[in-house]
Formats: sequence, C-alpha cells, structure tokens
Amino acid sequence: MYFFRYLRFQQVAIIVTYCLQIFIGASLVIGAYFVQEVLSEGRKRKTVLVVYGIWYLFFLVSLFFYKVELQPENYFAAQIISSPATLGLFIVGFFPLWAGAVVLFVRSIKNKAKLPEPVRHSYLFMAVSLILIGLAGALDETGIVYGWMVTVMRLITLISSIVAYTALSGLRKPDEMVIE
Repeated sequence: MYFFRYLRFQQVAIIVTYCLQIFIGASLVIGAYFVQEVLSEGRKRKTVLVVYGIWYLFFLVSLFFYKVELQPENYFAAQIISSPATLGLFIVGFFPLWAGAVVLFVRSIKNKAKLPEPVRHSYLFMAVSLILIGLAGALDETGIVYGWMVTVMRLITLISSIVAYTALSGLRKPDEMVIE
C-alpha cells in the first residue's frame, strides 16, 4: 500500500487498503475464536462465531459505505485512515479480545501448576502479543500518532505478530512438520 502511495498510485493504494481491512476484520473473528477457546475451554463456540460473524458483516458494510481517508504524507509514513464509524466498529469488536488477552495474561502468570509449561508460556506470549498489537494498532489506526511514531507503532505490531507466531509454533510437536 505504501509503495503504491510512494509511486503516486493513490487509487491502487486505496484498493490495497480495502483488501487489508477485509483481512483485519476477518482476523478479529479468528482472534475471538482463539480467546473464547482458551478462556472458556470450548464452551459457547458457536455463539462467539455467530456474534463475530454478524459483527464482521457490519464491519464490511461500514468499510465500503464510508470511505477511507488519505492523510497528508510525511517523511516517515503515509497513512490511510478508516472512517470513524468503521473504526468504532473495530474498537467494539477488538476490545473484548483485548480484555480477554489481559485475562489470559493474568491467568498464565497465576496458574503455574494447572498448565503444562510449554502451554503456559505460549499463552503468556500470545496474550502479550495481542495486548501490544491492540495498543500499537489502535494508536496507528486512529491517527493519534503521527510522523515517526507511526513507524514505531507498525514495528511493534510486526514484532508482536512474530512473537505470537513463535509462541504458537512452540505448541507444535517436533515431528508434526516431518514429511515422509
């Protein structure tokens, strides 16, 4: 997206932004499933998926009904901001996940004896990464931060995603990736 904006292909950058926003909304549905699965141990699985599925439809309608806004370029980053309605829907969808990540973080620290060590560490790092993604992503998406801070927030989001992937891969059995 930023590459196209740098080349002055504004419309292509906007199309790429819409595609990325579609994936961001879908990732909240997947995140809701994960948080619900871990915190409630598999109960109410369908309810969470239905609620977040309906939320995702509202999010998509809002995304395409209201337009994204190009922000003035600066030396460090180019921003394309979603409408306040879309951003509000995103916050409504993300806040329960963020609160669930805080609960998961506290549980992972407190319940040392109840969870096996690799699972506890994985949950701990996944919770930390979701908390950091929420904070950094919110500051970036709302347009509160500007200039070099946008780059820092995106770097925190990237590092947090790598931490979450690493934590998840720690749960994999060593022989799962063996191809015979």
